[in-house]
Amino acid sequence: MLFLSHALPEDNEFTRWLALRLAREGYPVWCDLTKLLGGEDFWSDIEEAIRNRTTKFLFVLSRTSNEKPGVLQELALAKRVGKGREDFVIPLKIDNLASDETTIELTRLNSIDFRGGWVAGLAKLLEKLEKDGVPKDPRFNAAAVATWWQDNLYSGQAVIARSEPQACNLFPIRSLPQRIFLHSLLGEKKKPDPLPLGYPSHRFGAGVFSFQTPRELIQALEPMGITVEES
Repeated sequence: MLFLSHALPEDNEFTRWLALRLAREGYPVWCDLTKLLGGEDFWSDIEEAIRNRTTKFLFVLSRTSNEKPGVLQELALAKRVGKGREDFVIPLKIDNLASDETTIELTRLNSIDFRGGWVAGLAKLLEKLEKDGVPKDPRFNAAAVATWWQDNLYSGQAVIARSEPQACNLFPIRSLPQRIFLHSLLGEKKKPDPLPLGYPSHRFGAGVFSFQTPRELIQALEPMGITVEES
């Protein structure tokens, strides 16, 4: 089995996601959040599971798990069990815990970084498991994951029906302009783009489309030395 060790409940969201993704790929996963996912017996004795059932010990490394006694006890046991076995313990980095703050148990161990994205981290982990020849179990598959999801999360937990506020920058249009003008502009030394009109406008050749009347446009452009001719 792949044993997923994590801080409960702080790292539940990531751990559940990872367990389901690994199971979907066919890897047998031992995780307290996904009991009996592949129809296997769930071992209540964690020490027995680590000693006799675990092929890789995946440690979800976060600021919380780095200090939580129960998780660190599992890690210490895994280090003893995996002594002499290459990459038996694999840390999975999921937050901004600094390297110099990481527990001494994980010093010099090869880790996989999920901080740049869970999907990218998963791809690296799957590559590692494939390279190390970690066996798969036919009971763990997409159908088993779908069944587990329906039985455990879909009904009432995954989707919550409730109202919530939504910010919006749309404003109601109370009325539409009755006319639109195409004004010809004379006397421009250079084409100002956009025109500093304070109203919506669109340049078209030597002219401009605007909702402003010629009188309003003249008042806006006269200080710039631009003459307006309506057409």
